[in-house]
Amino acid sequence: MTKEEFNEMKSFGDIFNKALELAREGDKEKTSEFRELYISYILENADDVATREMAEKRMSDNFGYYAGYYGDSVRKMMQKYYGAVHPVFGNCYDVTPKEAYECGYHHKKLNRD
Repeated sequence: MTKEEFNEMKSFGDIFNKALELAREGDKEKTSEFRELYISYILENADDVATREMAEKRMSDNFGYYAGYYGDSVRKMMQKYYGAVHPVFGNCYDVTPKEAYECGYHHKKLNRD
């Protein structure tokens, strides 16, 4: 995929779906190339991201959060190929609804400012 093709994607859903498609193919080279395109995209377009390390964290958080809606197999695949980790739960997905609420509540409170 070229940078121009990547930039034609209209939403984060498009980006995630392509990343997931490549991960399902199991091709490390393709997922690595896509990962680099997404990191470059973040660096060029996110005003609050100044370093590659910050861009990698943003990618991990974005993919990790979105993968959580798909279930354990997708989460593990996105972690394997993209290093994706949920921004609140990390690698722990067997939380109860009450624990999830508490984590989200405290996370928001800590990151409010």
